[in-house]
Amino acid sequence: MIPTYRRFIPQVLASTAKNLLLFELGLLVGLPTIIIPAILDPKSDVKFTEDQSSWFASIMFIAQPIGAMSVNFVLDPLGRKLCMMLINIPILVAMLILANSSSVEVFYIVSALFGACIGFMEAPTITYIGEISEPDFRGILTTYAEAMLNAGFVFIYICGSFLHWRTATLSAAIIPMLALVAVYMIPETPIWLISKGKIKEAEKSLCWLRGWVEPEAIKQELDHTVHYYHDTANKKQGINEEKGTSAEYANRDCSLKNDDHKSTDYKAEYNSTRVERLFSVDLNDGKVIVNDSKSMNDTTKESHVGDQMIHLKSQTQNVSDKISLESKANSYNVNSVAAGKESLKERFNYFFRREMMHPLLLMLVYLFFTVFNARVTITPYYVLLAKDLNLSMDPFTITVVFSVTTLIGTVICMIVVRWTGKRFLALLTSVSLTVLLSALGYYVRSPSGQAQESTWIPFLLLIVIHIFFGVTVVPWLYMSEIFPFRGRGFATSLLASMFYVYGFFATKLYFHINCLLPC
Repeated sequence: MIPTYRRFIPQVLASTAKNLLLFELGLLVGLPTIIIPAILDPKSDVKFTEDQSSWFASIMFIAQPIGAMSVNFVLDPLGRKLCMMLINIPILVAMLILANSSSVEVFYIVSALFGACIGFMEAPTITYIGEISEPDFRGILTTYAEAMLNAGFVFIYICGSFLHWRTATLSAAIIPMLALVAVYMIPETPIWLISKGKIKEAEKSLCWLRGWVEPEAIKQELDHTVHYYHDTANKKQGINEEKGTSAEYANRDCSLKNDDHKSTDYKAEYNSTRVERLFSVDLNDGKVIVNDSKSMNDTTKESHVGDQMIHLKSQTQNVSDKISLESKANSYNVNSVAAGKESLKERFNYFFRREMMHPLLLMLVYLFFTVFNARVTITPYYVLLAKDLNLSMDPFTITVVFSVTTLIGTVICMIVVRWTGKRFLALLTSVSLTVLLSALGYYVRSPSGQAQESTWIPFLLLIVIHIFFGVTVVPWLYMSEIFPFRGRGFATSLLASMFYVYGFFATKLYFHINCLLPC
């Protein structure tokens, strides 16, 4: 039995390396916040109009789907780790170009490149954490990723408070280099290695991720992972089409129906649903051996004694009937069903299966409300918002305060999600933000003009609002868990794309909606 702390530490280390990309994401999204006030200043060497500045802030969002969709062509062939490493190179180049540019057109191009890079990194980072972490730790580790994203906001806002925006951009360029080195040092996900027939490498990866243990300690989990991939591969060939795999449904039901409270029962449930499947893993040639009916009956006779013989023999006979289609061959080579050999038509048809469409549609609606709860909308305009509300603090200091407050909210979420569950946090956040934002809007737009007389009320409202902004990580928690391996990369890419499409409209329309509202 591997101690909990020993299993937890390597997963935290791997998540930290991966989360440096989320730290970068915070930098990229936060850069317009410190740049826009400077380029709107008449004394600036780069002069933008309000419309041009809104385009600079929003192009990043509309360009994101380009990266999110393109990563689908390389995520399975190259792997999660290599994709996370490669994306740091264009981010570094774009930062260096931005820090030395004075052209409006170049600003637009860099913003689009930032957006494409953000889209590219979303699927591998979300998929990676879902494939390396245990159910008991997944909620904490995914929330930790959001905390790192908010830490990126804090870092760039602090730089913007003390440094010229060009110097701040150059300072941020250090992070992609650190991320490249850090991701190089962590292992690839075991299930991706299995999908490529690299069973021995998958064993080494799992040993690393479970506390640098010996292979015997993770043999059962490795077998389960191979069985799970074997089942998804069979579904590609039309085997067991309707029921799917018990591993998929155990994992998704744990997230959607029972939430986090029953995640500790996952392994027991998994074992009970796969009684004596009698697979074996050959680490030398990357094969999964499937015993036929005769050999399974022989195994029953030789493996158990006493009263267990009759019970297990009946179980074995039932399993033999269920896998009659699978027993056409005595061995199954994992390489023969690698994801790259699946046709476009097969992928398209699988996308419309219930296990894909149901969670996808729910997440699309959830993300819509998450984006339009104002967090994405106001982030590039923090400094302008502080001036509009006549807050007494320095506008750049306020951006730091708000980002730190959001980080605190994320840390709170990371601590309590294991006990409260994701669904409760989602409902609490949605209701609370609706009430708080309505109160802030009424206060600011009230005919009596109270906002001009007192600044502490809107400031306190904004503080509480940003604490709840930190809890809006919940959609990303769900995304890393609810999709089957076969469609996980595409689904997370699509959802990330829609998140930023929503963000584009929310950001681009900020000035227009602000002008339409009564004073």
